[in-house]
Amino acid sequence: MVNDIAVIRLSSSLTMSSTIRPIALATTAPVNGAEATVSGWGTVESGSNSLPTQLKYIDLKIVGRTQCSSATYGYGAEIKATMICAAAAGKDSCQGDSGGPLVSSGLLVGVVSWGYGCAYANYPGVYADVAALRSWVVEAAESV
Repeated sequence: MVNDIAVIRLSSSLTMSSTIRPIALATTAPVNGAEATVSGWGTVESGSNSLPTQLKYIDLKIVGRTQCSSATYGYGAEIKATMICAAAAGKDSCQGDSGGPLVSSGLLVGVVSWGYGCAYANYPGVYADVAALRSWVVEAAESV
């Protein structure tokens, strides 16, 4: 789960449009409490087998790495330097959202990675920290 990020090369170019466009990669992690949005095609509740027919999104708040690994939440030392967290009461990414974007201030700040259940109290969603992994992503993208 550490460094949980990947780069893929498409077999053909995308045609940019109002629904397909690039996003800049964050160079620094957002601050604790910053607004963020996660989107995905995963289940809408923990343990469900039902997938949505339309892309879903929810607004969350960034939980800084220091806060996410504190006694306030249940993860402790499981939160590593290449992870950030995000949460809101009753809201979270869920199974099937992995690899999806966490966006804050128009930048890609995270990639859905893991968590305990979905929207469990004291267990924020955990994301690959794009800023921490940015140099690897750029290098990998240029070498593919």
